[in-house]
Amino acid sequence: MLFMVAVVIFMIASVFAVFRARGYAFDWTTKSLVQTGAISVGVNTSDVKLFIDDHLAGSSSILSKNIGKNGLTPGEHTIRVTKDGLSSWTKKAVVQKGLVVEFPKIMLFPLDEESTDALRIEASKSLSETIMLAVSTKRVPAPEIITDNWFFNTNGLFSDATASSSFVASNVLGIAVPQGSSDRVLWWNTNELWVFWRNETSYQPYRMANEKERIIKFSNKIKRAAWFRDEDHIIVDLGSAGYRIIETDTRSTPTIFRF
Repeated sequence: MLFMVAVVIFMIASVFAVFRARGYAFDWTTKSLVQTGAISVGVNTSDVKLFIDDHLAGSSSILSKNIGKNGLTPGEHTIRVTKDGLSSWTKKAVVQKGLVVEFPKIMLFPLDEESTDALRIEASKSLSETIMLAVSTKRVPAPEIITDNWFFNTNGLFSDATASSSFVASNVLGIAVPQGSSDRVLWWNTNELWVFWRNETSYQPYRMANEKERIIKFSNKIKRAAWFRDEDHIIVDLGSAGYRIIETDTRSTPTIFRF
């Protein structure tokens, strides 16, 4: 009798093992087998911990900046990436069956006072390279500014200095283009930050050519903004409210580092 029970248990476990190996899991919510998905993250530092729905899902080694988790049931999951001494990163992710949700451009920042001071210096240097329309009557802005094929004047922002159909946005107070690239441009008005992609991207979240998106709206006025370290993070100067580093990944909500 015990032998037969053991055989039945073994057969059931074997069936579940086969289905799991093929990317299926039992969903207790629907009480059925469902095809699973996965999450993959890439971080700017190694030796980080990945939490999914407040459960430790894995850790990267000191040699790796990537970590992932397979076998996740479809639906919304909360992802958190942490490392001692650094800021944390949190996002809601919608997992789909048979697909991998990727977050390849995560940045964590040091929290100690010395590192934060160095970050402010780096931020100020980046912000000094932005192009703005003068708002003071003591300064007369150039009527037309062309930088890396982007055309910017009091009429707005254009993606081509020669094509009338290249209009991107009006009410633009300033722009910034990544160093060595004219692939994308960020701009801001009084309190909104936008990005325009000239070409489609090759990594998630995928953007189409000529797509533009509002990244965030602040309650404070934007003083200046610039690309920060890469083409996927933006540094914003909010005057007395301080600096913000914002990712351009707006899935769920963009993660913001305040300092």
